[in-house]
Amino acid sequence: MMTTRKRSVGGRVRDALGADAGCVEKARVLSATADQQLPASAISRLGARPGQKNLLVRVVLRDLDQTLTSEAANILRDRIYRALHEGTQHQWAGGECIQVHPPWTDL
Repeated sequence: MMTTRKRSVGGRVRDALGADAGCVEKARVLSATADQQLPASAISRLGARPGQKNLLVRVVLRDLDQTLTSEAANILRDRIYRALHEGTQHQWAGGECIQVHPPWTDL
């Protein structure tokens, strides 16, 4: 996931889930890699732009009231991904990969 914003990852994850934020047990950055250290294939797949970092983020989802189905967990994952990812390519839990223009660009 690409991110350059200063807000904490855990805060952004919880904000993205709103009323479902209680399902987040833990959100933690495991590593950060500058764009120039990524292989060309990763830069292309992520849609990374100069100056961005690729973050490896571990999010543990757990609903204390009910079992999270795979479908529900994937929906939560995609909402988190949408909030954190700042590249131009997106890979959703369903496997599709699309090119988008993020709202913070003028494209």
